Amino acid sequence: FDAAFEALDQAQAISESEALNLERSQVHYYRGNLYFPLGEIEGCLKEHEQALAHAQLAASPEDEARALSGLGDAYYSRGRMITALDYFRRCIDLCHQHGYGRIAVGNQYMVAWGRFYLNETAGALEDALDAIASAERIGHQRAEMVARLTATRILVESGDTAAAQPHIERGLELAESLG
Repeated sequence: FDAAFEALDQAQAISESEALNLERSQVHYYRGNLYFPLGEIEGCLKEHEQALAHAQLAASPEDEARALSGLGDAYYSRGRMITALDYFRRCIDLCHQHGYGRIAVGNQYMVAWGRFYLNETAGALEDALDAIASAERIGHQRAEMVARLTATRILVESGDTAAAQPHIERGLELAESLG
């Protein structure tokens, strides 16, 4: 992490001195992604807000979608499910408008999680199953794995362990193959 933060600090200095908004957005996005696993949610949130602002200045919908995803993650980690769900939906909508399928699929299962925590169980399951189908269609194994584990959780919580079984088995297979 230290080396990554150092590299981002260097990249930020260059992007600021040259007024490179696209690169500034990317620096903030990656720094926010580093803060996330460290549990530095306030830093994560701040960096993704900056990433979004610079992506909009750079007129880069792809980087805007990534920043919206990062904001969704930050608010999800804070337990702000309604706000997180809004950011994930905005991300996916933007991806659909511009054809960023892989980014959309990587966020689709988070809509299911958000709806699950908002007690929209039927809709959450539908979203999880759609996320599985989308991930399978494009070969995004990580997204498929998480979507299957999401569907498993929803089905188990709904009392349908038989329907959950194939999802957990395939999800665990994917987890093992991905290491």
